[in-house]
Amino acid sequence: MKKISSLSNPIIQYLRTLAKSKNRYQNQQFLVEGKYLVEEALKHRAVATIFLDESETGSYQFLLDQKVEIFLVTKAIIKKISQTVTPQPVVALCNFQKYQVKNKDNIIVLDNIQDPSNLGAILRSCCAFGVEKIFLSENSVDFYNHKVVSASKGAIFNIAFEYCDLITLMTKLKAEDYYFYGTFLHEAKQPTKLNQIKFHKKNGFLFGNEGQGISSELRILVDENFIIETTNKVESLNLATSVALTIYSLFIDVK
Repeated sequence: MKKISSLSNPIIQYLRTLAKSKNRYQNQQFLVEGKYLVEEALKHRAVATIFLDESETGSYQFLLDQKVEIFLVTKAIIKKISQTVTPQPVVALCNFQKYQVKNKDNIIVLDNIQDPSNLGAILRSCCAFGVEKIFLSENSVDFYNHKVVSASKGAIFNIAFEYCDLITLMTKLKAEDYYFYGTFLHEAKQPTKLNQIKFHKKNGFLFGNEGQGISSELRILVDENFIIETTNKVESLNLATSVALTIYSLFIDVK
């Protein structure tokens, strides 16, 4: 294992540039932090290089069996390259992966979502309930934002994604027999209750911005508006919770 002790080392300087989205996409690389996420990245052969706190080698002996380059670094360097409030002893430089979708019949479409923790949780739910592809509007939060990566708990390696114009996307997919569901209020037509939905062969689920919901331009492309019933003690559900409940309903229906 090699060592890096200088904060001005070009490799360390490069890692710091990956805090910006444009640099991540330009270089097709991003960082993951902590033992669990590094292990997940290794399972998916996404890791290019590992950076380990030199004072923590005893707890990370398993890394020695991995066929990847490992640098021992100082705590100061870990702190410098970390994008979290509480830096973890191990950081991995990962390559972007292109997940191969096996089942394209069920998709999630996200319109202008901004909370990275929500996106991370949505990815985790998709992974749990068999949805392999999501589409996001171009003004949505970045898929490789460090908070998304962290909240996904490794699900980021099991989901395919695409940023695109959602009007064009939905129009195209509707022509391919996808049936779109959306949830929004203030519509003249009574929404279908989630537990009464009759799912189709190809299903698309559209969810909107955390505060503003689905844009009016996309609402007209929705085939069926639905509602998740709750008690009157809450006004609405968190976006990630709504997605989880919806695709769980699909999961048990298909199962």
